[in-house]
Amino acid sequence: MIKKCILLAAGLGTRLKPITNDTPKCLIEIHGRPLLEYWLILLYRHGITDVLINTHYLSEKVVSYIESIDIPIEVTLSYEKNLLGSLGTIINNKDYYKDEENILVANADNLTNINLSKFIKCHFSHNFDASIALMVSKNPSECGIVETGHYEEIISYEEKPKNPKSNISNAGVYLFNISIFRNLEAQDGLSDIGNDLLPKLIGRSYGYLLDEFLIDIGSYSSLKKARKKSKNFFQTSFNLD
Repeated sequence: MIKKCILLAAGLGTRLKPITNDTPKCLIEIHGRPLLEYWLILLYRHGITDVLINTHYLSEKVVSYIESIDIPIEVTLSYEKNLLGSLGTIINNKDYYKDEENILVANADNLTNINLSKFIKCHFSHNFDASIALMVSKNPSECGIVETGHYEEIISYEEKPKNPKSNISNAGVYLFNISIFRNLEAQDGLSDIGNDLLPKLIGRSYGYLLDEFLIDIGSYSSLKKARKKSKNFFQTSFNLD
């Protein structure tokens, strides 16, 4: 059973300026709801009871938003005076998941209707230390690219390769056995999941290919693409029922 999640939400969103001049990227709205709300509803629907959200830029606006919502999920905010990076955030918050065996981690600037229950069930069906959600990329040289072998074992990983070995990319949703982080410390200089962790999990990680919607809201074009998707899609995919 997975009960806790870390949502990585502290990014500056520089490619989305001027929208992010006064709105943190995780609160950019699509069809009347901020990205963060889509995540909280999705997590709740799939049995996640507790979520830690890291904050940095315009953190006070994230605090105000969390105080205003009525979603039955326990939220812990972890402010970072200086950005720690995706892996740094996980390492820095060991106390949050110290009593767990596994932790769900996701990039909050992704918009997705991933079936987390199916993802979690798959994670417990194998003996790998990590499950990594994957997707087919149209621009593999701009992504973290993987190759998978027998039983969907990840056999290679490379961030933004000049000569991609495949078009299968890291989708930014993970399930990690916490044993991975037991001997990692913040002072080790480890900051990024893609650059510093996933290459070390070759042979220890499972690739889970998504068949659901996922888009990284990292640019105006991707935001426009998400907003073009019908309002009915979001009403159907994201609700509290």
